[in-house]
Amino acid sequence: KSALEIYGGLKAKIENDFPNPALRADVLNRFNKRANHYKLLGETAPEFVEINSWIEGENKTLESLRGKVVVLDFWATWCGPCFEAFPHLSAMYNQFREEGLEVLGMTRFYGTAEGEEVTEPAELQYLREFKVKEKLPYPFVIAQTNTTQNTYGATGLPTVVIIDRKGIIRYIETGTTPTRGEEITTIVEKLLAEK
Repeated sequence: KSALEIYGGLKAKIENDFPNPALRADVLNRFNKRANHYKLLGETAPEFVEINSWIEGENKTLESLRGKVVVLDFWATWCGPCFEAFPHLSAMYNQFREEGLEVLGMTRFYGTAEGEEVTEPAELQYLREFKVKEKLPYPFVIAQTNTTQNTYGATGLPTVVIIDRKGIIRYIETGTTPTRGEEITTIVEKLLAEK
């Protein structure tokens, strides 16, 4: 059976096992949010669209990054749990970039900085300063809209996507857990070992 068939069966089971309509709707909503992730696993990573700027990195495509293991970290400056991921992502990038790891901090214009409404140029400057202040060594990719974010199912933040050397999505996870950093490192090491 394919993973998507199993997913479909679980969805039907949820519909049968939760008689309370409100609870069933909540469980189905949470379950359906993962549907896009399941569909993407094992597929070629979609290219970025509507990108406005790269901070401290040259504009690249995922096609141009073939041969590297790529970690996409979807985040925002107002996302508290995103901050928890920064130290681990920085350490992992510094440790493995010579072995072929690329980490890209994926964010978009939200029209705010420090809770205040700002123009795009002001927000871009804020993001440049944020990168320095937080000592984040990997490039930021700033999207004009949420199109790329939605394509990857990154509707909750943080969301991490790991792409192998052939450009295939091998891992997607939203949120944080105490073991998130170790899990990501284990997957990255495994994918770096694949030549």
